[in-house]
Amino acid sequence: MQATIVHRLTGHAGPIYCLAYGLKAHTIFSGSADRFVAEWDLETGLPSSFSIKLQTIPYSILHLQERKLLLIGNGQGEVHWIDLVS
Repeated sequence: MQATIVHRLTGHAGPIYCLAYGLKAHTIFSGSADRFVAEWDLETGLPSSFSIKLQTIPYSILHLQERKLLLIGNGQGEVHWIDLVS
């Protein structure tokens, strides 16, 4: 099997530990060792304007679309709830 790279998303300054569905059908969230959670447009390969700087490294992301929440788990046993409406 041969694979072809469609887009390469660059912008994080460390390893990426987690990915989740984004705010729109063609976006994803990524969490990195640089302590940022960012959203990326899969059609253009560019970051969107959504970005969160955390105090600790995110290791898991869950986007609850119906509740408009983003849950971010970190290495200190905490879960952050982000209200995507506000």
